[in-house]
Amino acid sequence: TAHAERRTLSRTIQSVGRVAHDEERLTRLHPKTEGWIEKLFVNKTGEPVQRDTILLNIYSPTLVTSQQEYVLALNNLKSLEALQDSPFEGILKGARDLVKSSRERLVLLDVPEHQIRDLERTREIKKSLHIHSPAKGIVMRINAREGEYVTPKTELYTLADLSRVWVFAEI
Repeated sequence: TAHAERRTLSRTIQSVGRVAHDEERLTRLHPKTEGWIEKLFVNKTGEPVQRDTILLNIYSPTLVTSQQEYVLALNNLKSLEALQDSPFEGILKGARDLVKSSRERLVLLDVPEHQIRDLERTREIKKSLHIHSPAKGIVMRINAREGEYVTPKTELYTLADLSRVWVFAEI
């Protein structure tokens, strides 16, 4: 026996081994709310995805309600700002706080920023919203299908970043 050290081997050694993904570079994607998968845009394992790639569309009554609340808060604020000189200063502050909190709720539900900006601009409620890839990687597993009801417990996708891998060799 000898101490392990890094050096050039004097002869070639053939060994059995395997290459595996780095477990620290796995991303498991879960929805933040319950709903129904309307369309899968990425539906094959082994498919590469970039960060922010649209993976699927989901219909969720919670997301629709949150959008409605945000639009109502925006419209209410616009009406109150027309009364800028009103002696009821607290009402305008409350309207601004409501806009901020309803927007924050959309962010916490993982509604993409571009969809929130579109909602602010058009004031049109979308029936279904996109779920984007949170990271770059290869699709290792898909646990959702079109029409399926999902909850926050449902793991929709497992993505692996293969820019660094592990090699297990038996020597």
